[in-house]
Formats: sequence, C-alpha cells, structure tokens
Amino acid sequence: MPLDWETVRRRYEADPAVQPIARSTRMLTVVAVEEERIVITSRLWTKSLERGHLETAVELIEQGTLTRRWGDFVEAYGKHVTKERRSLAAHVLTDLGYLE
Repeated sequence: MPLDWETVRRRYEADPAVQPIARSTRMLTVVAVEEERIVITSRLWTKSLERGHLETAVELIEQGTLTRRWGDFVEAYGKHVTKERRSLAAHVLTDLGYLE
C-alpha cells in the first residue's frame, strides 16, 4: 500500500511523538507535516524529510527492493533513495508501521 500523506498528517496531528526504536533513541517530535516534507525536531536539532523520498522508500519496500528490517533498511535507503537522513527516515517509517 503506497504512503498516504493524509494518513501521515493525521497520525502526527493526533500525537506528534515518534515512538523511539530503542531506549537509547532520542525523543523525536514531528512539528509539521507540510505538502512536500515532514519536519522533525529533537532536543538538539530540527530536520526535514522529503515526501518524495518517503514515498519512494515505501514503494521500494513493497516491491521487495528495500527490506523491512531497520538496520538493513538504513543502508539500502542510502543506496536506492538518498543518503540524506537515512536513520531519521527509518525512525519515521518504523513509527508508521512500514519497518520492523
């Protein structure tokens, strides 16, 4: 199923916290879901993920090109989508239920 941007928007309007993957993971908060990007903050920084990159990643996951396993996904995302913010994309896609 492709990434539905309205579902993403509703998810983070209801609860802006990105669930941590591990106890050592910093708390991440979505501050905006804009038309072409999602803006995320931690205690130390603010960064954004491009909608097109996330949509491409979900398509590749569903095609079997990208794995659903977190650690392997990060490397493959850098190879097939973009090297920018690979682990942040993995956090968000895990929170949305696309990765294990």
